[in-house]
Amino acid sequence: ACLLLVAKCWPKQIKAGASIRAGVDVNALSSCVPRVQNPAMLTSQFIGFDTAAMPFRDILSGVFRDFVAERYGAHLDRLEDLHRHVAEADIAALYAAVYRCLGQPEFKAAYARLGRYLVERFFAGKAAFQCVPSIRIHLVNQKSVQYHTDEWYGHGPAVVNFWLPLVAVSGSYSMFVMEAAACEALTQVFEREAISMQEMNQRMRQQSRPLAMHYGQIFMFSSRLMHGTELNQSAVTWISFDFRILQNGAGRGVKADTIFARPDEYDASLRTSGPAECRRKCGIV
Repeated sequence: ACLLLVAKCWPKQIKAGASIRAGVDVNALSSCVPRVQNPAMLTSQFIGFDTAAMPFRDILSGVFRDFVAERYGAHLDRLEDLHRHVAEADIAALYAAVYRCLGQPEFKAAYARLGRYLVERFFAGKAAFQCVPSIRIHLVNQKSVQYHTDEWYGHGPAVVNFWLPLVAVSGSYSMFVMEAAACEALTQVFEREAISMQEMNQRMRQQSRPLAMHYGQIFMFSSRLMHGTELNQSAVTWISFDFRILQNGAGRGVKADTIFARPDEYDASLRTSGPAECRRKCGIV
């Protein structure tokens, strides 16, 4: 079921589930969410999905286990322990292996089910989803991205983001997001003042909070929402993937339309398999 975030305060950590019902509300994020025709899109949400029908962790865990076994002759019990085996010099090769998996039938079939479900539920069937999701691997003592909005990276303001962690996340091993009022205020500051990227990043991180989620949940949010990651100071590796959905008729920004596919178009690709496009080891599409 979809858990709507409706908060009256900005907590140290944003949790799904019981903590939301106890009063943790992020409805303030709505002003940073695109104004699309579907009223459900006016707020950010946590969404649950069927992990049996869409077993992303099981599928991708096999890639990580095979990589560790073939390259290091070791056995990987948990994704959270990946940093105990993989050397930083081998991260690019690991990303390449994962992206190859994204082009295989098993993953594509699960991803097709998720894409169709989201498009039908939140966009009345009138939208296209990102063909190849972006993988993030966050080893201990590393971070993946600076604070930003996806609109800064060329996505249209009506593009909606979906973030899916493959392990339980919280604290420094999670994505950090900003409350909408602060997001809008900082946007105005950035537009009128000459501020370095370093100072911009510092201001955003001071006002952002981590999401607390478990596998089986997705965080849906606007391309206008400021977010980023921090140095992973935990003792676990965290892995996630994210993708975007564009409603029919909405502006995609400067991105090529070929990065999106309607559910029927993506279903047609299930009849073929092969390496997924891998032009990046991580980052915004």
